[in-house]
Amino acid sequence: MPSKASTNRLIHEASPYLLQHAHNPVDWFPWGEEAFQLARKQDKPIFLSIGYSACHWCHVMERESFEDDEIARVLNENFINIKVDREEHPTVDEIFMRAVQLMTRNGGWPLSVFLTPDLRPFFGGTYFPPRDQYGRVGFLSLITGLARMWRERRHELLRNADSVTEYLREMSLFSAEAQELSPAVLTTGVEQIGSTFDSLHGGFGTSPKFPSAPLLRFLLHHGQVEETYSSETVSGCLQMLEITLQQMAAGGIFDHLGGGFHRYSVDEAWHVPHFEKMLYDNALLAELYAEAYAVRRNHLYQQIARRTFDYVLRDMQSPEGAFYASEDADSQGKEGVFYLWTHDEIMSALGDEDGHLFCTYYDVHKNGNFLSHEPYHENLNVLHVPAPMEEVAARLSISLQELAQRLETARERLLLLRSSRQRPHRDEKILLSWNALMIRALSGGYFYLGENRYKDAALRAAEFVQHHMRSPQGELWHSYYGGKPGKAAGFEDYVFWADALMSLYELDFDITRLSEVERLCQTMRKRFWDAEGGGFFSEDGATPYLPARVKPVYDVAEPSPNATAARVFHRMYLYTGNQELLGIAERTVRLLYPIAEELPLAMPTALLAISNLCYPPPEVVIAGRLRSPDTEDLLNSLKHNAPLDTLVGIVDPFQKHAEYETMELFRDKKAMANKATAYLCKNFACSAPIGSAEELAQALHEPRTLQKG
Repeated sequence: MPSKASTNRLIHEASPYLLQHAHNPVDWFPWGEEAFQLARKQDKPIFLSIGYSACHWCHVMERESFEDDEIARVLNENFINIKVDREEHPTVDEIFMRAVQLMTRNGGWPLSVFLTPDLRPFFGGTYFPPRDQYGRVGFLSLITGLARMWRERRHELLRNADSVTEYLREMSLFSAEAQELSPAVLTTGVEQIGSTFDSLHGGFGTSPKFPSAPLLRFLLHHGQVEETYSSETVSGCLQMLEITLQQMAAGGIFDHLGGGFHRYSVDEAWHVPHFEKMLYDNALLAELYAEAYAVRRNHLYQQIARRTFDYVLRDMQSPEGAFYASEDADSQGKEGVFYLWTHDEIMSALGDEDGHLFCTYYDVHKNGNFLSHEPYHENLNVLHVPAPMEEVAARLSISLQELAQRLETARERLLLLRSSRQRPHRDEKILLSWNALMIRALSGGYFYLGENRYKDAALRAAEFVQHHMRSPQGELWHSYYGGKPGKAAGFEDYVFWADALMSLYELDFDITRLSEVERLCQTMRKRFWDAEGGGFFSEDGATPYLPARVKPVYDVAEPSPNATAARVFHRMYLYTGNQELLGIAERTVRLLYPIAEELPLAMPTALLAISNLCYPPPEVVIAGRLRSPDTEDLLNSLKHNAPLDTLVGIVDPFQKHAEYETMELFRDKKAMANKATAYLCKNFACSAPIGSAEELAQALHEPRTLQKG
């Protein structure tokens, strides 16, 4: 049994995840020099455990192993033990995740890594059961064996550490290649993506199935390009996208009562989710559904986007306007029970008639509707929609309108009832990169769905960042919790924040935002840019302790930071005409290009960047007074007719900004005949003045041409 009186150094940390481990009998250290120095002094290996507060299996390993006195004793006697919140230290997580994937071909959290005192990894894995079972080595046996090897056969561990560290260092040495950018990589990329597509359930591969928002966003954006050059009504990209969006919206991965998406589905049909909710998932998916609605005009996408934004604004927004990191999968130590229902609970809450209707639509059964290894899941149901609304209405002999209204009322009643349950733990840490993704999503939500509250929420969150996550010298902070900033921001924070500011510009057309993005681009170039090989490192060269520097090129749960940088630098070039920005964008894309050719499923944001360079989106400048009716008419025409990623700017003749003359796209744009006037441009060559929304719509429907690169 664990010792309840234990308190370790983590009690002084701000991270909610670290605080969850502050009373383990394990003698935990936070990541930092105190632990590293002690490891060197005592000549002990390091046990590094990485997780996050919403991670179900992290909680399981804590209960089983880190609260076990015998396991804690072996760890404390033989290792220096470091606990890391991956959300606080994303680069630490990325480096050692790569090491474990190299050693085991697997990854995930909790991440368990064993290091030399100078931080070179020699063994790793993810979750381990506490003791040997079913032919699988237990954690106690593992740490006992590794401690013995460190004493008796250390040379074997050091040899492994050398090879793994060399691999990590080589991964950062790849360089941009001098090659022409060809749209052929897009065609082969779509073909490879299609080879893994599940045409029945949507998504890619089998179980577990992740939403893969960056991949879906590439399909949406490039699908518009495909439609321009294809006689098909719907392109292959859009077919894959629409099946996936509709199946996810119907599945249990979507919270049908409270809105928002869970992190992934444990089955291939999106039925049973892993119940944690992450801010980044909901930001990316809300934006995706809003953009999909703009392109396809399917009202289901509008509804899912709104309900996802509703969830975030209701449950994930701090009183000051910033957004929290995540909600746990567990409540009362049991996974998912906050979201699950028995048949009897629903019938009791709704009555026989509405209860039968609700249970029919959401596939609720007396014996439950999913299988689980957990006994507490017996007779429980995950709400999901296995049949179209039209089919259910016909089965119940009621109209579609009546079914929709009664379901809405039932959802509201059950949501109120659910709110009386013990909620999952919420990690109230505020992360700059994830807040930036949410700000961008809300800006898009306002643009495509037209709700002012999305604009207001985006501006409030941005104001929080400006006031609480920047030093007086302008340096950004990665995290904020309990009234205090955390570590300094890394490249991911800077590039996502720059991207968010560009979205905010297209929300309120405050041109000083573009000047701030331009300054951020220069900061990123100075701190993170690899002048020799191209691309950006995740941390600057002054970051201590890490065994290697890495370039974050792949899409994981979030978009690739390097591919996002290519987009940001390219778009800023289109505003400013600054050739240095264009050079960095093109060199970054050339760094990503060969990897995207080989591994398109892992590089959708790079494919999107390549698509934007090969088929540049339109650039539209409106010369007209902000918020005047004629300017708004032109903006509304853009909302309904412009391709996604269209670059938009406004020159207000009643405002005097230096940027109107210093930024190339805005220069010499005048309103004609005292009426708002649009200019459609490509590479700073602009059309004749366009004076009406109808003319602008017609011009925007002209095909984009291939840009040789």
